Amino acid sequence: MPLRLTRAQLSSRVPGLSAATLERARAVGLIQPDGAEHVLVRSPALLALVAHAVGAGLPADGVLDLIGALRTGLGELAEAVTGHIVDHVLEPLRSQGHADAFAPLLRRGRLLLLQGLASMFADQLGEALLARAENDPLRAGVLRAAIEEIRVGAVADAAGHIEHRSRP
Repeated sequence: MPLRLTRAQLSSRVPGLSAATLERARAVGLIQPDGAEHVLVRSPALLALVAHAVGAGLPADGVLDLIGALRTGLGELAEAVTGHIVDHVLEPLRSQGHADAFAPLLRRGRLLLLQGLASMFADQLGEALLARAENDPLRAGVLRAAIEEIRVGAVADAAGHIEHRSRP
């Protein structure tokens, strides 16, 4: 759910935002104006990421570049997935006379798709970082250590029993 903040509340969450940085945050889709004194934050989690990164000393522009890259990549993914949804979900339902089942399926499927997307993206990001570590000796140790620290390292069976696994 989007978060509505006053500009002062936004500045207290991410101190030091200039007018240019606020415009960049709007351009990458992190915030959008909501009247003269408010903004809407589409993803409070991404705002928290920006705040944490800026608080750790990273320049806001670099973090906003990351948000922009995510938005661009996700836009391309959304376009590709839309074709599959229309061709392989809506069209079969429509041709069978069940087009009315599409909205409820999409409502439930949206959450499942997002959960699956998040876990698949995390896996792909981890693999990409490890691949980068293989080709970047200067940063390899830091990259591997970070992946080891954040990886899940566990699986659950159908009954919900958790098995912890170490990296091979």
